[in-house]
Amino acid sequence: MPKAAWAPDVRERALAIYLERGPAEASRQTGVPTGTVSQWARRRGVTNTRYLQTTAASQAHVASAEERMTRIAVNLARIADDRTQWIADQPADKDVVRPMTVAAIAIDKAQLLTGKATARVETVEAPERETLGTLLELRQTA
Repeated sequence: MPKAAWAPDVRERALAIYLERGPAEASRQTGVPTGTVSQWARRRGVTNTRYLQTTAASQAHVASAEERMTRIAVNLARIADDRTQWIADQPADKDVVRPMTVAAIAIDKAQLLTGKATARVETVEAPERETLGTLLELRQTA
């Protein structure tokens, strides 16, 4: 399909609309295909304000979400501290399973939110495994 030759005034009008409203609106108002309007804008190094506003809003939202996650992680750490202190202050015969569970969950979730490890992985080397196997066999025969 041959390229249409657009008059300079149509091109300028399309780019002006593009700056304020974006390529779709420029196309609707001028009849120039959106791809053509976008290509003209790229060649001139022009970016529409709606794109800039959307990009800025997206970045602000991400920063806000990161701040919220950090704040939540700090609050969870505070809950864990409070529960562990309360547990430490209780007499030995006091049932502290629920407060300990709350503290453990708060610590785990705070770790998740800050990107830290939530589990420990341990490996047993082959010589240790053989020693453990021998100990188990001795125990079973005794």
